[in-house]
Amino acid sequence: MAYALHLRLRGASEFAPVFEHFAANLAALGAFALMTDDDARLAGCTAGIALSAAVVAWGFRTRRELFVIYGFLYGVVALDVLLIDLVDDDGFAFLLVIVSMIASIAVLFAIHARLRQGER
Repeated sequence: MAYALHLRLRGASEFAPVFEHFAANLAALGAFALMTDDDARLAGCTAGIALSAAVVAWGFRTRRELFVIYGFLYGVVALDVLLIDLVDDDGFAFLLVIVSMIASIAVLFAIHARLRQGER
């Protein structure tokens, strides 16, 4: 809402990206806050994954790598929290987190290469 008001009163400016970063991080923070409550964890994880997908899509559409990274990493955290909550065996949950981190590194390299390829 503040961003829309800012655009209406002053037009686009150099400060607009700050609003965009703030909105992406605030949305993730809200989802993470829901994940801390046992009763709302599923809703928080679902919201986190959905918001992450939206941030990634917006980042690709605007060709802004930092938003793609935000969205992807926030989505991985939400997915890991959901998987840890669903798995009863701590050892298996640990293995899932390790595998997701290794996969995340590979995907981040691929995302970086894809966005850099588009710059040429």
